Amino acid sequence: MPRKKIKEPAKSPFHIKVEEIIGYRLQSEPLERGWDGGPKPGTPTVVKLKIDWTIGGMTGGSCWDDGETDNHRPVSADPEPELEELDKLLEVFCPTITFMQYKRLSQALIKRDTYTDYEYYGNYYEKAVKFVVLSDLEQYLKDNGLWTEK
Repeated sequence: MPRKKIKEPAKSPFHIKVEEIIGYRLQSEPLERGWDGGPKPGTPTVVKLKIDWTIGGMTGGSCWDDGETDNHRPVSADPEPELEELDKLLEVFCPTITFMQYKRLSQALIKRDTYTDYEYYGNYYEKAVKFVVLSDLEQYLKDNGLWTEK
């Protein structure tokens, strides 16, 4: 059965400018994931700036395991990356933003989540993700006088 295609929302002038600045096309995706990593039923589709990284897990399992020894070993956590696209956008849209304005924006808009990528033979990777919903960023910048549509 073919997967249902996610309907892309109409792009605002802000969205178009964002894609020009970051240099790639942003995709719509569900706002929340379900227990299986797929879209949570009933959740809206949004466009996000996001980054994910490994925070743990287990690896080493294989089809050649003899069942006597456990070859699994922990996966080391990666350092938490910065959401560089957000910084790049703010540099263009509001280059005079103060540190406190940036801090309030970050606290209000950057969301976090975790999920697990399961593989065969008991291997899995725990992942963390942080993201900003693009429409929320646009509205926040307008509401706080940090950007005006020209």
